[in-house]
Amino acid sequence: MPDIAELDEWLTFSSECEAVLMEKKSKFIAAGRFAETGAEAEVFLQNRRKLHRDAKHHAFALRTGITRTGAAERCSDDGEPAGTAGLPILRLMRQARVQYAVIVVTRYFGGILLGTGGLARAYGASAKLLLEKENLIQKVHCQKFSLTVDYSFVGKIKNLIQNADVFTLDILYDAQVTFVLLARDRTAGPFLKQASDAACGGENAAMLECLYHAYPFPPSQRA
Repeated sequence: MPDIAELDEWLTFSSECEAVLMEKKSKFIAAGRFAETGAEAEVFLQNRRKLHRDAKHHAFALRTGITRTGAAERCSDDGEPAGTAGLPILRLMRQARVQYAVIVVTRYFGGILLGTGGLARAYGASAKLLLEKENLIQKVHCQKFSLTVDYSFVGKIKNLIQNADVFTLDILYDAQVTFVLLARDRTAGPFLKQASDAACGGENAAMLECLYHAYPFPPSQRA
């Protein structure tokens, strides 16, 4: 993925999904999935073409993050009039903040010409149907860190975690207790300040890595 700091949060597909739109006897089949790279998106596109080999048009749009040189995105009308297929899909993805994803819309012609305006509306509407399905998850930029304290402070730290937007990955019991935690960028700093106050400055915190994680964090996995 591009440098983590370049995106704070975004949406992507939790699983492959599909939506169907009928417009004046033409059938638009929209399908989407997570794609970390353009190569992954290309594999998905080719699979959709094989699945619907009788269809003449497989318009698509993909977004694989934002780099320092601009958006890593592209689209294709796949034989439809310029700007009537891929671009409407891409615009919907931008508006919805969908990243690391590909959407392919396959069209079966129904015998009635839709015109350029009608095509753009239909391709956009099919992508919108897909994005309205409950298959999107939010990913946020997080900090993974460890927090080590004496046993006497464990209760206070657990209480802080239960009342904070912090995700517990692991708890290691040794001479001291080490919590392995995950928090959003905006949350990590304030939480560590509270932990330091609770442990009377006797804590030892260490940054482990930065990564993206599904959000909200599962409540059942908090300490």
